[in-house]
Amino acid sequence: ALVVAAGAAWLAVGPLERGPAPATGPSRLALLAVEGGERPLVAVVGALGAPRPAAFTLPPGAVIVVPGYGEATVAEAAGLPGPMLRTAAANALGRWVDAYAVVELDALAGAVDRAGGLTLRLPAALAPTGEPGPVRFSGPQLRGFLAGDGERAALRWGIVLRGLLGTDLLRPDDLAEGGPGALRILAAARGARVAALPVRPLRDDLLLPDREAATELVAALFGGPAREPLEVSVLNGSGTPGIGRLVAERLVPAGFRVVLSENAASFDHRVTTITAAGREHRAAAERVRELLGVGRVVVSRVPSGFADIGIVVGEDLG
Repeated sequence: ALVVAAGAAWLAVGPLERGPAPATGPSRLALLAVEGGERPLVAVVGALGAPRPAAFTLPPGAVIVVPGYGEATVAEAAGLPGPMLRTAAANALGRWVDAYAVVELDALAGAVDRAGGLTLRLPAALAPTGEPGPVRFSGPQLRGFLAGDGERAALRWGIVLRGLLGTDLLRPDDLAEGGPGALRILAAARGARVAALPVRPLRDDLLLPDREAATELVAALFGGPAREPLEVSVLNGSGTPGIGRLVAERLVPAGFRVVLSENAASFDHRVTTITAAGREHRAAAERVRELLGVGRVVVSRVPSGFADIGIVVGEDLG
């Protein structure tokens, strides 16, 4: 049911096909979150680009950085406003997410019933007859199918996700948050390959994203270069709520990843300071200053060993 190879968890609902990406460019990405059940179900879907439609599911127990908020599990992040969850998912994948859609489980079940049901292709382990094949689900049946814990919970979510993609089952008025931009991407993702975000155990039920493996899989599934994002730490030295998310929204699309988002020791910083960890990161720090539109760049002779670039946000960024 769940295949683990080279540190990456692949759902057995979509094989990986490697090879050079077509010249059509990277996919456009949309976040889909289903809330209101026993656990939130979160995925990032790519379509309208290369190499072909694909999706990542995000395990609820994976610990990610939510810019402007701090560390949180995916389940905790799903309880935040949609724009924050979208930015956090983009930061985790190292690729900007263009749109988002949040739907309550009851609304999803209602949409399934409105459409006369949803056909899912089940493996033998989950099929009522023990034989693999298509099964038509009503809304209540779909809600029950998504219940339960363990490895099969991730597999079931991947199966439902693949069944939803490429359909016009969801409408804008079904959404609790988001809009038609996300629905257009989801509707274009028929036949998507579905993979789980690569993770490794942290402690208890917590998981830590495998950034290197994720970078490779994002490139393989969504197109574009397999380049590890430059890591930045962001300290809020201005006291402006949510400023970390603003920084991430400007930096993540340009190839940066926020690995720390916290308050500074004080909120009396008037000018944003961008510190390059060594001369080799000076050009990247200048790029950060260009993207933020404010700040001064300094170079530390002693690399922090934590991030390539450190940012203390001042009052000049607002």
